[in-house]
Amino acid sequence: MEKVVLDLNTIISGSLFYGNEAEILTLLKERRFRAFISKNMVARLSTALNYPHLAKYLHETKPATILEKVLKDFEIVEDLQESLPFKLDEDDSTVLLCAVNQKANFLVTGDRKLLEIKNFKGVEIATSTVFLQKYNNILAGMEKFRGILKGCPPFVRDKRDRVFD
Repeated sequence: MEKVVLDLNTIISGSLFYGNEAEILTLLKERRFRAFISKNMVARLSTALNYPHLAKYLHETKPATILEKVLKDFEIVEDLQESLPFKLDEDDSTVLLCAVNQKANFLVTGDRKLLEIKNFKGVEIATSTVFLQKYNNILAGMEKFRGILKGCPPFVRDKRDRVFD
């Protein structure tokens, strides 16, 4: 199962608007991949949801309600105090270190500075569009493999199918 870290803007956009980010949160709710968020990211998300310019998009929903609904699908992890070999602002560093420490396959972001890095210690840094394309390709490959397994003897098929559960 893929491991993913979503940056805060991706989480907020997916929570408040339609689009790729909302689709990613829907996949997360369906447990199609594992998503991680650090304690520091949770605190920043709580602060961001209370920004006055977001109030018009909340439609009388309390920020705490959105935070609670979103976080139930994430695995909350500890922040590790490490340094990066390049300069990023604190928020970007926190998100990237969370992805690296959880050995995530993807960090989904729209942040240009993070996107310029492309890949760091095995973490692919991608936009929501690219992530969805790659995720759908992974699923298609799994379905193709399952199709091949259908022609195998039952004892082989049973062992292989457990990989996908």
